[in-house]
Amino acid sequence: MVMDVINEEEKQFLKTLSRGQRVFERTVRKLKGNTISGDVAWRLYDTYGFPVDLTCLMAEEKGLLVDMDGYQHSKLQAQELARGTGQGVDDGINLDVHAIEELKERGITPTNDQPKYSYLSNAEGMYTFQLCIGTVITLRQNKEFVQEVSNSQLLGILLDQTCFYAEQGGQIFDTGFMTKVDDE
Repeated sequence: MVMDVINEEEKQFLKTLSRGQRVFERTVRKLKGNTISGDVAWRLYDTYGFPVDLTCLMAEEKGLLVDMDGYQHSKLQAQELARGTGQGVDDGINLDVHAIEELKERGITPTNDQPKYSYLSNAEGMYTFQLCIGTVITLRQNKEFVQEVSNSQLLGILLDQTCFYAEQGGQIFDTGFMTKVDDE
């Protein structure tokens, strides 16, 4: 029993490392200059569980720097956001009746959420979901639909299809990550 728990923890940590390394390498390929932004370092930690000291070590091996002041700033922003929003969807990205009416007027159909029902379950109760490829229809920020946002800003993304559950009927929304096709 204990050995199973240890093995599972090790397996999860190796997945975290692998995922973080892919994101790190993708970031380095796109990097202009020699400094990895603090926002990226924070996202590696916050989203992927990738330790910041490992990010710094990998950056150093490639002759790069990590903006640790920016990292601390992004960390503080995330903590403030977590304290401020409590549970549920942030009001600035929530689709209220006016936003839904605006979408209807623009001819935007409701998101196809059928992919969230396409999964397999094994004997241990672990779920495996099929790949879901969606197209970004619009972005929502500060109660408005926008075409673009800058880094480190809270936003809602409206897709043509999704495998995520939305918050409804007292059920909390799903969280996860998305990647650009061919940019894993």
